[in-house]
Formats: sequence, structure tokens, C-alpha cells
Amino acid sequence: MPIAPVALGIYLEHMSLPTRSFAFILNMARRSRRRRDRSPSPQPAHSSFVAPILTGNHSDQNSCPLFSLIPPELRHEIFVLALTSYDDETRPFPPTAYYTRKGYRYHQRIHTALLATCLRIYSETRDLPISLNEHVFWFYRGPEGLNGDPRAYFLGLTPRQRDAVQRVHFFTQLYWLRHDFARVCALPKMRPKHLKITIRHSDWWWWEHNERLSMENPVWGKNLKMIQSLESFEIEMETMERDKDQDIAQEMLKWRFDLFGGRVLTTNGTEIKRGCWIGQSSFGGQYRYIADRNEWEIIQASPVAEYGPEPGLAYHVVTLRWQPEAQTT
Repeated sequence: MPIAPVALGIYLEHMSLPTRSFAFILNMARRSRRRRDRSPSPQPAHSSFVAPILTGNHSDQNSCPLFSLIPPELRHEIFVLALTSYDDETRPFPPTAYYTRKGYRYHQRIHTALLATCLRIYSETRDLPISLNEHVFWFYRGPEGLNGDPRAYFLGLTPRQRDAVQRVHFFTQLYWLRHDFARVCALPKMRPKHLKITIRHSDWWWWEHNERLSMENPVWGKNLKMIQSLESFEIEMETMERDKDQDIAQEMLKWRFDLFGGRVLTTNGTEIKRGCWIGQSSFGGQYRYIADRNEWEIIQASPVAEYGPEPGLAYHVVTLRWQPEAQTT
């Protein structure tokens, strides 16, 4: 058997599918091939998959069903599923950590063994782990060993890999936005298409003193122009139940960001997304929420465990997205 079916086996094992799914996919591919043979309809002008040109001493794997029967578009979808990151449930984040929240409760894992099965698969998938998954940086109170240094990270990528980066995600304090955001935007090796910034409840000015929310005029936003590849920008803000009615997002809808090349990002045509999740009511053994007083207090020398199980606390999430302003002719 050619080596390439091993890749599909890795995918099926990763997705916890029975072996008979391999036959199902092959049958689907055969039907797709027959339909394409009967219909001379042209292929789309643009596709996210581009078949590479292979050179050098290698097997083209053309006798393997993965390449001879399965259309490139379907094969690409299989590779996408296999190389998208997922929660590593053997490495959970601490339940009361500042960085533990919805969607970020575990370290992530990617099955990159797929790329080692054969040269043909490597040539078709080598950019996918970079382009499919977001590149996350915590600039304060992040997972141990993962408080990001974007400079070192992007310097460690090849030029091809840097060009493949689609999504970068920053967890930041407002203080960091004001004082350090420019330094990161100026990194010549960082060139994502989309940037997302998350302000957690514990990232607001003086949240631990129960101050009202405050989002200053985005002077820091002028630094987005230095990310020449940027095409869209997103801000996600997390607040408590008591603060949700402040709704500072309405004023932020008016913000505009100038980009490289004279482009402009606005919220025109986009809507405010709202969500809610139940999270921790204490942070890092330092602060806990007192429901009777509707406020946070400093935990004294006694350990958190002394207070018993931590009740869940509702957090509201508001997300705004800036997209390119429509060009008028």
C-alpha cells in the first residue's frame, strides 16, 4: 500500500471515526469524480487550495486513492480538519487563573505528524498549521511559559510561514495598549491578515477596586498602520453582570482606523456581537467576588480553598469588528 493512506488513517484516528469511514470517503470521491467526468463545468477561478509542483527524487503517489480518487478540494478539507488545533484535555489551565476563560481552558495541540507521512502530503499541508490556527500572545497574566514575546516568535518563522499567518490574538491590559502596543505593531516580521484584541474583566483600569469601565480614545489605534498586511481588526471586551449596562461599545462604533496604503477600517455594516459565559469568581488566589456587596475584595493570607467551592460568575462579552471601508468610485 502506498504511504499516503497513512495520512488519512491519522485523520480518521484523530476524529475518532470508524475504519469504514475510509471506504465512505473513497466512495464519495468516486461519485464526485464521475460527476466531474460527465460535466465539463469549469473549476472556480479562485480556490483556497493550490496543487504544488513537485520536483526532485520522490514518489508522486498517483497510485494512492488519496490522490487518484479524492478531488483536491475534498482532500484539502480533510487536511484542514486534521491540522486544526484542539483542546489537550491532559493539560488543563488552573480553574482560577486569570487567563482561563471560555475557549481557553486547555493548552492546544496540533497533529503535525501528518506532515511527515510523505513528501506529497507535506507539500500540500506545510502551511496549514500556520494559516489555520490563531497565534495567541498574553502580555500580562498569561499561562506559564506562554507570556508571549512576538519578536522572538516571528523571527523563528521562515518568510513563507510569516506570510501564511492569518490570525493573531492579543490578550492585553489597557495599560499595555497605551504604552507597548506600538512596539509590537512595528515588528517587521509580524504580518497577519487579522488582529484580535481581548480585554478580559481583569484587564480594565482598576477593576480590582470596582471602578467603572473606561475605554479611552484609541490613540494607540494609529499604530495599526504599521501592520501593512492587516485587513481587519476586532476587539473583544469582557465585563461583569453589574457593568454590562455601561455599554461603552456604542461610542466605539464611531472609531475609524487608518491602515497602510490609505485604507480605512470602520464598523460600518457590522453589528455588535454579544455573548455570556459562566466563569470563576476568584482570580489567582488574590481576589474574590463578594456577591452580597457586588464587589471584589483582596484575599488575605488564608488560601482560597478555605472559602470552599467558588460559585460561578456571569461574564458578558461584547465584540466589535472593523472592516475595510467600501471604496466609492
